[in-house]
Amino acid sequence: MRSGSGVTDLVYTPVKQWQKDGRVLTGIQQGSASALHKFTIETLNAGTNVAAGVRYVLESADYYLGGYGTKTSAADDQPQNPTEGMQLAVSSMSRELGNAAHRYTPPPHTHAHTLTHTLPMY
Repeated sequence: MRSGSGVTDLVYTPVKQWQKDGRVLTGIQQGSASALHKFTIETLNAGTNVAAGVRYVLESADYYLGGYGTKTSAADDQPQNPTEGMQLAVSSMSRELGNAAHRYTPPPHTHAHTLTHTLPMY
């Protein structure tokens, strides 16, 4: 991780702001925000790299142990342009929402069944 630039912003920005107009708190606030932003981006990048590495290891293990997995790269699954990406996202979202609705919708209750048990039979 490249956290050096975040630490630099945390220290250098307040000093620069103090030299500019004497407002140290503004510099601390700006430096902290910039450092937090850079730390967050680097953490997400590191998480992405770890996830890609884990995926590669698991797919390789599956492939070498005789599984049905295929050795593909993450780039193979990517859409060709933003329009295709949005179309794939919408179709995936609608498909998964349909699956979730099907999974979690309780079966309809028949009212005729409950009426036969509550009404007396003559």
